[in-house]
Amino acid sequence: MRIPYPALFPVVVVLPLLAGCPPETGGGENHAPIAVAGEDFSVSVGEAAGFDGSESSDPDGDALTFAWRFREIPTGSAASLEDADTAEAWFVPDVRGDYVVELVVSDGELDSKPDTVTVTALEEPSNRPPVADAGQDRQVAVGETVTLDGSGSSDPDGDPITYAWSLDSVPAGSNAQLVGADTATPSFTADLAGDYVVTLVVRDATLDSAPDSVTVTATEGPSAPTWSATYGASGSDEYERIAFHPAGGLVAVGSTPGAAQGVDVDGSWVHVGADGSVRSALAYGGPQDDMLIVVKATGDGFITSGWTRSFGAGDYDVWVTKLDSSGSVVWSKAYGGSGAEQAYGLDLLPDGGYVFCGGTTSFGAGGSDIWVVRIDATGQVVWEAAYGGSGDDAPGAPYDEYVCGVAVDAEGKIVVVSVSDSYEPNFDLLALRLDPADGTVLWSNGYGGDGEESNWSVGVLADGGYLLTGSFGDPSTFESDAWALKVDTTGAIVWQTTLGIPGIFDEVLKETGTADGGAVLATYYENSDSDWRSRLIRLSADGQLMWARDYQNGQVSWPNDVLERPDGRLSVVGVSVGDVATWDGELWLMETEADGTVATGCALGTPVQIESTTPGATQKSVMVTTTSSAATVTDVSISPRTLSRTPTYQCP
Repeated sequence: MRIPYPALFPVVVVLPLLAGCPPETGGGENHAPIAVAGEDFSVSVGEAAGFDGSESSDPDGDALTFAWRFREIPTGSAASLEDADTAEAWFVPDVRGDYVVELVVSDGELDSKPDTVTVTALEEPSNRPPVADAGQDRQVAVGETVTLDGSGSSDPDGDPITYAWSLDSVPAGSNAQLVGADTATPSFTADLAGDYVVTLVVRDATLDSAPDSVTVTATEGPSAPTWSATYGASGSDEYERIAFHPAGGLVAVGSTPGAAQGVDVDGSWVHVGADGSVRSALAYGGPQDDMLIVVKATGDGFITSGWTRSFGAGDYDVWVTKLDSSGSVVWSKAYGGSGAEQAYGLDLLPDGGYVFCGGTTSFGAGGSDIWVVRIDATGQVVWEAAYGGSGDDAPGAPYDEYVCGVAVDAEGKIVVVSVSDSYEPNFDLLALRLDPADGTVLWSNGYGGDGEESNWSVGVLADGGYLLTGSFGDPSTFESDAWALKVDTTGAIVWQTTLGIPGIFDEVLKETGTADGGAVLATYYENSDSDWRSRLIRLSADGQLMWARDYQNGQVSWPNDVLERPDGRLSVVGVSVGDVATWDGELWLMETEADGTVATGCALGTPVQIESTTPGATQKSVMVTTTSSAATVTDVSISPRTLSRTPTYQCP
């Protein structure tokens, strides 16, 4: 039997030269066969050496048998021939030196003369040098501690490597010094503005790599830990959500004009440092409109969701993309049917997978339905379903934004919120609690009053309850106030409050739970069609108003997301419109103190007196129809393009 040696170890096989023509024969006399063992060759110690005697021949055309044997082996070798009675024998040299192997073939009556092949076993393959990877060039703020990353370095032989970093160039007068220069992740403090050139050399046991360098550019930025900045672009940007970057600062996602200006929009990512300086700005998309809506930090990068018209099965498809920490695409997929789907809610599951929700017109019981899809860590669908009634349960889908919010609670259960007119004449808030195993509805409730309510988001609070936010309508005045409603894990109302100024339209766009069990609401209000203003509102754990501050950035602005940092400060992303004549929006990012102040003397963060009242919203159990769906999943191939973004600071 032949051993399948290619699967076990590398093999060198040398085919022999063709044997000469056999001599002429006459009569019935038997002639001896001719053995052909092949040409001499070399291998490395430990590398299999194979032989091929199939070019051996018999002048009379008789069948042959094969007999291979060692004639000579180096002193100390214990090598043995395998398959020595076949045409193809082999062995593994175990010490350096010459191995002389003999082949004799037989036709059953006569043996051939022996033919030999010499295999020279050399030392193991020469060591190859490792390859250094110092990471990508970056921008930081003066005073920032910079952590480098050489973990991308490697050794082609799989040998362990050591690290040696050096600061080759620093700004004049800098006292920067590397800490941990013999580790994969050293650090230094950029104490002055300018370029810091750092070089990495890695070494295996015997060889150094070629050097690789990274340039860190430090720029002057706000000296205070709080700031506000806009990031101008050609055309209109709209950024929706933020996440904390493990290297510091924020990542914001949204939309930006496509490569063909004025024709389409692309999804966009901007990473800024702790002071607002730009680390990277990237755009993703195809020939039609594509948008990123939500971003969540994962242990190894980020997951984003939104919608795409460039890829997928229908008019609009849900678009989910996994990115690494630099914004490079790990995988990207579109999910949808023949109609239109968009995803405005996304959260992480305990098993490393994800759940997204949005609106669908391809699946469901009628009108537009809530669509919830659970996927694994690679984007493969685990289960999917549409939820709703005969009316609109994700109103305006897919054209209105934020038709669905989703959160995963401490028990791993999935909470989904939207608005619906399937169960009342007016739109009410609709909330579902789902079993993550298969999407089974655990409870479904409607919340509302006599007017129309909207819901934009859901968050999990420190005590495990849910905070539902949006607006609460007054049917007598057709006005709405910002609305926050806390329910427990059974769906029962714990407290609710409306917040605003009479005669003004107010709405909550996003919320974040705080460490003390309360919440901060990102809201906006409309003085007129051309006067929208941003507001942050802080609530205590029992729903009491603690403070409210207004932030007028540009002629029009609104905040789309807010997060609480571990130190209590607040991070905000929104849109600032400098001129309502064009309505060209800019990315707006802001860091505030825990009380919402930005900096002493800053015009942003003006205290405002608002009313806090308890509305008459009631809770009602509703029966939703669950409809199985079968989305088409499309792999999306995209490469990011680089954008240019520069901060303009308003404060400090």
